[in-house]
Amino acid sequence: CVVVDLYFGKKNLSQLREDLGKSSASLLHVLSELASKNLVLKSERNYYLSSKGYLFALNVIKLFQNWNSFTMLESFWIKHDLSMIPIEFFQSSYLLIDSEIVKSEEIDFAKPLKVYLDLLQDSKILNVIFPIFSDIHLNALFKEVEKGSKLNLITTPFVLESFRQKGFMKRLFELSQDYDVTLWRCDDLNFFMTCSENFMSLNLFFMDNHYDDSVMLLNKEEEGIIWGKYLFDYILNKSVKIIL
Repeated sequence: CVVVDLYFGKKNLSQLREDLGKSSASLLHVLSELASKNLVLKSERNYYLSSKGYLFALNVIKLFQNWNSFTMLESFWIKHDLSMIPIEFFQSSYLLIDSEIVKSEEIDFAKPLKVYLDLLQDSKILNVIFPIFSDIHLNALFKEVEKGSKLNLITTPFVLESFRQKGFMKRLFELSQDYDVTLWRCDDLNFFMTCSENFMSLNLFFMDNHYDDSVMLLNKEEEGIIWGKYLFDYILNKSVKIIL
């Protein structure tokens, strides 16, 4: 793609021909079309991008990166319900390019859970979207709170009722007296995500609304953590704070 090649600097026709493996006639036709749209400019023998062309090239590169990221993680996305993750987050899925998929194994069925619990221990801020009731996860989160971690927890009315029935609401209240714990309610959630300063993890539901604990998307890079924080904030803006 000519605009992508020029994104990395000025090129003359000979350099473009070498980079792209196209004939001079073909390239001149494309360059003429791009120039007519004010995407490419020419100075002496060199071609370069206009400011409009630079933004266009940047969008093309992101499109390629998004496609590459989605393709790499296709086995994770394709089997699950993605209806509550807005399309704009998939438009920035290039931020997840360095993710890994942690799967249950025949000899270690609980591998995703074990990896998750290990990661919690090094985190000081825990932003959690919690669509399921799991005493294992809750006890692990509460343990980190008691060690000084900040917990922001978003869950559903159904899960909140389970909290009340099983005594976890009382424990949340007690923790909130001495530690930094905040609870929100969101009417409907269908993904389990944790975003800390060190990692972002994501578990999804199958299309039949059953939670899939056998596979977890994990990203420990700054870009992936940013993606997770934006998604958390998106859900937070749809949620109601609960006074403990």
